[in-house]
Order: sequence, then structure tokens, then C-alpha cells
Amino acid sequence: MGASLVITVPYPKKKKKNLFMTTEEAKLLWDHIKVKYDPMWQVILAIVMFRGCRIKEACAMNLHDFQNEHFHKVDMILCKSHIHDEFPIIKEVAQVIKAYVLKNRHRMVNGYLFPARRNNSKEPHISQNYATQMFIKFRQSIGKAHSQFLDRTVYYGQTYKILDAVRRGIVNRKQMGRALGYMYRTIKTEMYNLHKKGYLTAHKANEHPELTELGEEYLRNAKQKNRYRIGWHSCRRWFETQLYEQGMKIADIAFIMRYKDPKEVYTYLDGYKIWKSEAKILESKFGDIVGSFFHQQQGQMRLDYWNK
Repeated sequence: MGASLVITVPYPKKKKKNLFMTTEEAKLLWDHIKVKYDPMWQVILAIVMFRGCRIKEACAMNLHDFQNEHFHKVDMILCKSHIHDEFPIIKEVAQVIKAYVLKNRHRMVNGYLFPARRNNSKEPHISQNYATQMFIKFRQSIGKAHSQFLDRTVYYGQTYKILDAVRRGIVNRKQMGRALGYMYRTIKTEMYNLHKKGYLTAHKANEHPELTELGEEYLRNAKQKNRYRIGWHSCRRWFETQLYEQGMKIADIAFIMRYKDPKEVYTYLDGYKIWKSEAKILESKFGDIVGSFFHQQQGQMRLDYWNK
């Protein structure tokens, strides 16, 4: 009996999952929140889904950010790029915001559309974390009837992977970066932080870092995380891909999204184009060739049969 060869791959590279929300799913999300939850969440969803704002930017909106009582334009400082600009709001979304403000003006402490729910909150408006926790409820509720809302990827976090690599003897930053798929700078920063937290004895390769007792304990107790396909950021991505679907130029989309580096627009749109048309691309570019192989094979089989 021959011996079998077993190859262990600690972190196999997986195909990137479909992170794009379809229009049908967006409609389900909209209808569900509109019927079952506080009108505040419909307004937030409208801002994220139909203006492409990040959830943190939507939560921080203030009455004074809007240029007039029609709510057609809003001044914002984007939380990632720090770009300060005015952003037009489409008429239907402006009407939803206006109706909400007229009905809930008495609740808006210091002018914030979505004020913090607790007096001891660190921020004067609802936090990104609170909005994320609410989306978990939306997803679980909709997922009972529409299981695609529960699509997820299970993974270990960055801290676990780096500590595990050190445990396996990979301490060189470049080697670790290749093994885990992280940039050198990311490894360098994280190794330093883990050493500072007491998880590693050192953070430089020539100092031969090892796990401390605290680091060993972290690995023993670490749990896998879930990354769900549909979340607040999916709404922003849906807005971006819908602009592309309407035939808008890539450069114009990059401007509307206010990317600091216009090349960032390709991060999602390139993947979206392939995800949507992969089957058609294969069929149009390769279908005739594959068909000729199969037709030839079938014909050859028939000839062999009659020649017997």
C-alpha cells in the first residue's frame, strides 16, 4: 500500500466572494426597513444607497450641512479622504429627508438629524457601531425569508494570522507578507503593535520574536469571524455599480464618489464587470472552440462505431 502525500496550507487563498448587492436585494432591504423600523433608518438608507455616502458620514449629518430648506445639496467632509465639498441630493431623497425633519425636528439635538440615543455617548450623533448593530438586525430579519442576505465568509482576523505565523517560525516580514497576502508595511506596523500589547517578545526579525504567554492565550481563545456579503457598505457599492450600469464614464463615477485617488474606482468596478459578465465572456470567447472539440469527438465516435 503506497503512502499518501498530505500538503498542509495554513491559509489557502480563496476566490473573492461576490460582494455586490443586486437591485432586487436592494429593493427588499428598502421595503423591509420602510415597513418595520423607525423612519430614521429609511432616511439613513436613502442617503447611503442613493447618494453613495459611507455610513459614518450619513450618521453625522446635521441640519446646518444642508444649504436650504429644500435639502437638495449638503456640505460634507468625507471621513476617509477628508475632501470637503458639496453633494447634490436627488429630489426623491431630498423629499424623504425633508418629511423626516419636519416630523422630528424636536428630537434633533444641536441640529443632528440622528442624535445619539444616550446622554453619555462619545459622539453627539448615533455612532457607526450602533448603525452596524442595527443592520445585523435588518439582515437577520430579512434572512428568515430571503437566505441570500445571510451569505457570509468565515475567516480569522489579521492579529490571529500574524501570531500564528510567528508560532510556526515565520518571522521575516517579507516571507510573512507572501504567506499571508499582506503588504510589508502592514506586517511591520502590526508586529510593532502586537509587541507593544505584550503578545510578542520582539517585533524585528533579527530579534527573533516569539509568542508570550499572552500571545499563546490569544491564539487559544481566538474565534473565527463572519464577513457578510450585504451590509451598509454594500449599499454604497450598489450606488457606484448602478452609475456604471447606466453607462456613465469611469472618470465621472470616480468624481461622483469623490475618491482621493481616481484609480480607486477600479477596485470595485473591475471586479463587478467580471462578476456580472464572466459566463458571457467565456461563452463568447471560448464557446465555439469548446463546441468544435465536442462535435469532433462525437463525430469520431460515430465513425468508429460503423467501422466495427
